[in-house]
Amino acid sequence: MTTLGWLKHLQDPGFEYFERQYLQQIHRFLTEKWWILQSGVDAQALEEWMKVMRILELDLKARRDLFLLLQSGVVGRAHANKLLWNLLTGPALEPKYEDLSNLVTHLVYKARRDFDRPPRQHGDMSWWWWTCYENLYKKDMRWHPQAVPSGTWHIQTGHANQPLPPPHGFGVAAVPVPGVPGADGKGKGKGK
Repeated sequence: MTTLGWLKHLQDPGFEYFERQYLQQIHRFLTEKWWILQSGVDAQALEEWMKVMRILELDLKARRDLFLLLQSGVVGRAHANKLLWNLLTGPALEPKYEDLSNLVTHLVYKARRDFDRPPRQHGDMSWWWWTCYENLYKKDMRWHPQAVPSGTWHIQTGHANQPLPPPHGFGVAAVPVPGVPGADGKGKGKGK
């Protein structure tokens, strides 16, 4: 279990406070910070990815596996984005708050099977081609790092302020917001 899972198991009086903080942080990752997590390639993006891994309490192996997937070109980055979204909207919210490290390692392994070169005599060589490192399946294009809209946009949420997956979470801003990244139409950003 994670620390939050132990607090719940031990019926700690502070559990509800820490659970609320945890859930708010996950919501922030899926809304305000998602454009950075999906497309960022700078120190700010690294910091956000590290925050996610600390909040989820992933062990060193899971962190390493996920970062190696992130660094596997645009296809690997898209798979990592999809994996992170599915993790934050599913297992990370389960009320037992179990350790997700083994699950992350397994999901990274499964994602790599979609594009990494299989061994020579393996049956997957019948469908694999070198373009697997460059091309995504059409269904996964929304997770591409460049699928975040450029220019000004705003965060769009669903019923009860639920995060919407890309591209639905990127609304179009009616008026550019000064001081917001991307307000000049040259970068990525969000308006309010």
